[in-house]
Amino acid sequence: MYILKIDDKLPREALSQIPIVDNFATIITGVRRCGKSTILLQLLNQKYMP
Repeated sequence: MYILKIDDKLPREALSQIPIVDNFATIITGVRRCGKSTILLQLLNQKYMP
């Protein structure tokens, strides 16, 4: 089950460059409306949905 279904969104190129470390917070920063929420949702779906 996807956390939120976002198949209609473009996969972000930076998705593979974000280091994910267990037991630490991942912080995504940027200007307003640049896709921060979308990339975080894609990270969650990638991590929990193989």
